[in-house]
Amino acid sequence: MSRQDAEGGGIAPQDPSPLPEENRCIECKTVLPAHGAKQCIHCHSWQNPRSRCIICRRTIPLNAKFCNECESYQKGVRRYFNVSTTALALLTALFSVLSIIISQGSAVLHRHSETEFKVTGAQGSKIYLKVWNNGGEASTLLSYRLKFAEFPIRDVDLFPEHAQERRYIIPSGRPIEVALEAYGRLKGTCRPAYPQPCEPTNVLQGLGGRYVTLEVEIEESGHLWNLISTHPYRRTQSDAFSGNTIGEFIVGGCCV
Repeated sequence: MSRQDAEGGGIAPQDPSPLPEENRCIECKTVLPAHGAKQCIHCHSWQNPRSRCIICRRTIPLNAKFCNECESYQKGVRRYFNVSTTALALLTALFSVLSIIISQGSAVLHRHSETEFKVTGAQGSKIYLKVWNNGGEASTLLSYRLKFAEFPIRDVDLFPEHAQERRYIIPSGRPIEVALEAYGRLKGTCRPAYPQPCEPTNVLQGLGGRYVTLEVEIEESGHLWNLISTHPYRRTQSDAFSGNTIGEFIVGGCCV
């Protein structure tokens, strides 16, 4: 050994610190371009922090709801139904078409008129009805008969107020009020039950607890019956109510 070597001037001392380890993917072991990389550029596996897909076991971001590799949901009800986006779009379109078909079918089935009425009261010589048509076409009220089953008065026919005929058209839509009258006809049916001149107080006292019935003949349009018959579909509807409801009408017809 030379003097120069002995004095340490010949060979430079080696660095004792180890070389830095390569940053590799936790899945495919590919060298990552830099420390702290979030995703592998080769296998697309996610690095720390991470979790694994419940289906394909590939790494996915922590708390991820969807795996891009196998297209499966990780949480919720949808994890049990592996339906693709395309299938969902087709199902949505199918339900839209079915909704239109059902809506149109319902309109066809309910295109006929559907008429109801209720006696609401009386004023003077008039009886008032509330009539509504829940169907798709107009209906027609044909005739009206007031029946006094529990009174000593004969039944009487009524007529729409100021009408040239008994028919009354009921359009589809909101309820309408119909006024019926029989003034001048009812007085003849009251005798001899209420001798003239009668006392209104006596008539009103006799109304308590007794019922009157109004029968209305209705012609419904658009009914399926009209497809198999040349005669229109007609029915009779009744409304029974207390005589007190039309007390003023009875007093006015019998005593005035």
